[in-house]
Amino acid sequence: MKLQTKIRYFLIPLIVGPVLAIGLISYITLKNISEKASQVEINTKMAQLETQIRFIRQTAEANIELFSKSDILEQYLRTENEWQRFYLMQPPLIRQFASYQSAYPYYHEIRVLSPDGTEDTRYAVNSLNKNSVNESDTSVFKISQTSKRDVNSLFLENHDNSHTELFVIKKIRLRPYDQNPDSTVQNHQVYGYLVLTVALDFLQQLILDNPIGESGYMFLTDNSGKVLFHVNMEKIRTNLPPILFQNIVETIRQEARLETKIDGRSSIVQGRTLGDDLFLFAVLPENEHRAARQRLALLVSFFTVMTILITMKLFGEFLRRTIVIPVGKLLKVAEEIGRGNFSATIDLKGTDEINVLAESMQDMSLRLQDSNKQILSSLAEKEVLLREIHHRVKNNMAVISSMLNLQSGKSKNSEVAGALQEAQNRIQAMALIHDTIYRSDEFGKVLLNDYIKKLVLCLDNVFTADENRVVHYEIESSEIFLELSQAVSFGLILNEIITNSLKHAFPSQAGTVYIEVKRSTNNAIELKVSDNGIGIKDIETAKSSSGSMGLKIISLLTEQLHGELEINSLETGLEFNLKFPSSL
Repeated sequence: MKLQTKIRYFLIPLIVGPVLAIGLISYITLKNISEKASQVEINTKMAQLETQIRFIRQTAEANIELFSKSDILEQYLRTENEWQRFYLMQPPLIRQFASYQSAYPYYHEIRVLSPDGTEDTRYAVNSLNKNSVNESDTSVFKISQTSKRDVNSLFLENHDNSHTELFVIKKIRLRPYDQNPDSTVQNHQVYGYLVLTVALDFLQQLILDNPIGESGYMFLTDNSGKVLFHVNMEKIRTNLPPILFQNIVETIRQEARLETKIDGRSSIVQGRTLGDDLFLFAVLPENEHRAARQRLALLVSFFTVMTILITMKLFGEFLRRTIVIPVGKLLKVAEEIGRGNFSATIDLKGTDEINVLAESMQDMSLRLQDSNKQILSSLAEKEVLLREIHHRVKNNMAVISSMLNLQSGKSKNSEVAGALQEAQNRIQAMALIHDTIYRSDEFGKVLLNDYIKKLVLCLDNVFTADENRVVHYEIESSEIFLELSQAVSFGLILNEIITNSLKHAFPSQAGTVYIEVKRSTNNAIELKVSDNGIGIKDIETAKSSSGSMGLKIISLLTEQLHGELEINSLETGLEFNLKFPSSL
């Protein structure tokens, strides 16, 4: 692994770890800030809407108190003569109600009810149709009758226009004329009720104009869970599921938020109580909350990754200039020295450890140059000596071969002459090894292609020179080298196989000997020698024959090579397959 790659692997945990930790802390911090901002938005918008509603309610209650103290209203209620009441007193009262409505446009209906709930006087804008003049059965009248308070206000559906509106009702208590004003006991009697109907269309608009986030919203319900105002007009006057409404109200008491499903969507719901009859709720869909977290996570991830990349780039560039490039120069010089170029120089300046190492390497190069000269001189001497040894070994074997040749010539016994000839051939095979090495530039190893050709030529001269038969040779061999110890065994095995073919395969006819040497995929040497001679009918008997000296030599030498030998009888001829591991 290269130094630059190692530095990268070192930088990744060194830089990525702390930056990721900072990114995680930043994400958590920003997520909390985002959640707080979302909570602040909800609280702010709910508080604004709550303030508006409370202001309208309190203003209406204060105004009805003020309106109830009108002298015209008191005179109207005290007048018992109906003609005087309706024709003399009612017109001024209506004009007064009109002035109230002009000052407060949302008060679109002002009424006076008799003590039994019958509508006595009514002023309404836009000619609002009246479905009934008897209010005795309405919630507003019943609550006012049973309440200990003189002023009551309720958010109810107006049956005249099907809109949710604010109803403010005030008991008009007056002292009877026959009661002494100086009496210590004042028994005020209810002469009627003053009712204000406040239009709340602006609340619907406020809810539409103040969404929570992108898709969140607010809505209002009464104390039974009936929806009064909602961004979706179809939801108005529908009821929330009782269990859902109870759970939301419970979270209001606990000042918490509820995670639940509304309209089939997982949402976060928060509520406020605006009175005994009114609840305000804010809904933020969970997918929007989750999307905000995802956007925040992507943003933090982007800046974190950019920080990592920029930091690694800057730090990597610093290390490249201070370590990688100088070490690369040292490596190139080391490679040049390894190739024998001891004159290579290192162009580095500085006082750090790498420059000190460069100076030491330069000194080492000079010392290696001197040592290399001495080694080359010594090798030259040894090469001359080794070449002389191979030459003398070859000459000695040639002398022995000549002596054997002279001895076989004098022998009258054909078997003895044949044995001497075989011994001579074997010595000649070994001598060729040393002759090949002597004539080659590669000491200690033999090129098989050249050796095989020389051995075949030598054996052919011995066995076919005095005969009329002609033997052809087909040699296929790539550039394969064997070390000396394996080459001697290989040469003797090949000598025995070719000798066997030349002696026995072609008794009276011409033939061909096929020789193939190759290196297999597992670095083993494979030798295949075959002929198209007469062959052997019983190959197993030939293998077990005690008189076959050639096969014994082949088997022993195969064991020395740690190889495998296979002999096959073909339709025409015999085939030897030898396979052994190469030491090169």
